[in-house]
Amino acid sequence: MQLERLTMQRKYYGPNDGKLEGTISFKNPDGEIQIILDDNSCHNILALCAEGLVNSAQQVAQNLTAAVITQTGPLLENKE
Repeated sequence: MQLERLTMQRKYYGPNDGKLEGTISFKNPDGEIQIILDDNSCHNILALCAEGLVNSAQQVAQNLTAAVITQTGPLLENKE
């Protein structure tokens, strides 16, 4: 099975006002399965995404730090 689609949105009306809801669709040669996501399921998925975002941000910060050190090293050496 392959993930075909993941959608989430915040509702701004009705009984689910302010809550998240969405769907996940999986597809294989025999057909498609769709799972309805409630507010709790959406928050669980977003928590997994947040962990990935933190990891990515840390990697970007490390790369940026390394680039700054590499670029400023020659400048510091020329000052002496």
